Amino acid sequence: MNTVTAIGVGRGLFDIFIPGVFLLLNLVGAFCSLPFDRNILTWQASNWVGSAALGTIAVITFGYLFGVILRVQRANCADRISAWLIRLLRRLSFKKTDPPPIYLTEKFPFIKFLKKRSELYHPKEAETFFNKVWSARASGIGGQSFFNFCKVMLMYENENVMTEINSAEALTRYMASIFYALLISLLFWIISGIAIWIMSPPAPPYIFLIIGIYIVSMFLIMRNLRLIRLKEVETVFAATFKCRNTLFKSNKPSEAKTRNWRKRI
Repeated sequence: MNTVTAIGVGRGLFDIFIPGVFLLLNLVGAFCSLPFDRNILTWQASNWVGSAALGTIAVITFGYLFGVILRVQRANCADRISAWLIRLLRRLSFKKTDPPPIYLTEKFPFIKFLKKRSELYHPKEAETFFNKVWSARASGIGGQSFFNFCKVMLMYENENVMTEINSAEALTRYMASIFYALLISLLFWIISGIAIWIMSPPAPPYIFLIIGIYIVSMFLIMRNLRLIRLKEVETVFAATFKCRNTLFKSNKPSEAKTRNWRKRI
């Protein structure tokens, strides 16, 4: 499950290697754009192209290294930025509410949001299950610990369910990692553009194009990251509800209580 060759799986090609290679290529591109001696750059490029095997090894090694560095930054920081941006857009579009929706202010794993969803949109059985199992937790560190516990339990319980959970998690982690990669790349391209403007003006137009594309890309990712993470949490909640009879037996009434209840009827 934790292979580098699988797409859509946690800690794999989808959410580690691709963002790392993206960041690596941007760092190399920004560095090569600086006004160095073109003969040196041409000689270095010809050597790399001439040694395809060495270049491939370097890309895989450093790409995965950068991907791991991006991955360990977690998604919480990017998630908070996403929530802040959505709140800002709501204010600018005159759709502000007082207070703002709970899903824009609550911490991961959004326990109060899940409670509201279960009350309004889920079957009565799902609401009852939430009140028995999930409602005692609070968002933040405690809730995240319980959330991770549920994922580990589901991993041993139902492989098909874990496939869907891993896909939702991988998408969230990929969006967070690619956001960090875009942010770092943007800073390097800005520094490169300023250096070129100072040393050998004017800066090439493609640098401004890259900066503009990256800003728009970061905006679109942040516009949707919180919503994607909500889906990840709802997926885990639905999975625990599906497997509730085996994962949370302690929440079922005992046989003795059931017999006494039947006698009273």
